Amino acid sequence: MCIRDSYVRDDLNIRTTANYLVAIAANIKECQPYVQKYFKKAILLPSDWLDAAATYYILPDRTLKGKSLPTCLRKAMVSKFADYDAYSLGKYNKERSIKRKNKKLKDKKTKNPEKTFVRPEKPQVTIKQMIRILHISSPNYNVMCILGKKYPRTEDEFRRSNLPGRFEEAKAGKRMKLPTPETWETLVSEKGNKASTWEELIEHKKLPFMAMLRNLRNLIFSGVNPKYHKWAQNRLSNPSSIAQSRQFPFRFFSAYEVIPANLEQFKKLLEQQNAPVSYTHLRAHETG
Repeated sequence: MCIRDSYVRDDLNIRTTANYLVAIAANIKECQPYVQKYFKKAILLPSDWLDAAATYYILPDRTLKGKSLPTCLRKAMVSKFADYDAYSLGKYNKERSIKRKNKKLKDKKTKNPEKTFVRPEKPQVTIKQMIRILHISSPNYNVMCILGKKYPRTEDEFRRSNLPGRFEEAKAGKRMKLPTPETWETLVSEKGNKASTWEELIEHKKLPFMAMLRNLRNLIFSGVNPKYHKWAQNRLSNPSSIAQSRQFPFRFFSAYEVIPANLEQFKKLLEQQNAPVSYTHLRAHETG
């Protein structure tokens, strides 16, 4: 089962199934000795890391109840956590987002007590919760930032904390937090859906393949320089880039379908496009 798990993630590029197989293997006594060996191959992103635990919690015949996790899964998760840097942890640290969603759901229930609201099937676990459940203590900086610990007040406290680098007096006693990761979403949200924004992302190599594929219409609609059209065409026609992108075939069909077939009409739309579209409207133009 563990070998199949690695195959599903590496060769078939199916995340959720790989996470499910990890959870199942951790629940089967005969598979448990092999979980840690294959965990790092199957679980790549912090979102996968969280999903493996969340999936275990919903197994109908799991051997442990409550928030407990099998020892093999705990060890594998603790070991894998050290592989994530501050950027990736910041990108997938969704605690505030989950709290906002739960608050909205609670408000809806209060306003419409008779209406039934369906909660997500899986529990919404956060990185902070898993750090506490797994008793993760390193890397010190990442853990302290996610838990919201205060920066040491003195050099002596700093040395005892085992934080990297030198003591910064300006930060003494202040709440630590991970730096906001600079992604294509944050930049478009900050600067708007316009040509200069997309060109900056491409020039600084901040537009991954999947983001490019999802935003082909936005690239054209915003009026980027023709040389960036060529850049996108080269990536979309490069077999190696396509294979490494790990995208399902339907993603390419979806991208194709949103490109207008009537070029004359599309040119008129481009001419009418004067103001940048806010990020809240950006999703409407994505390919899914």
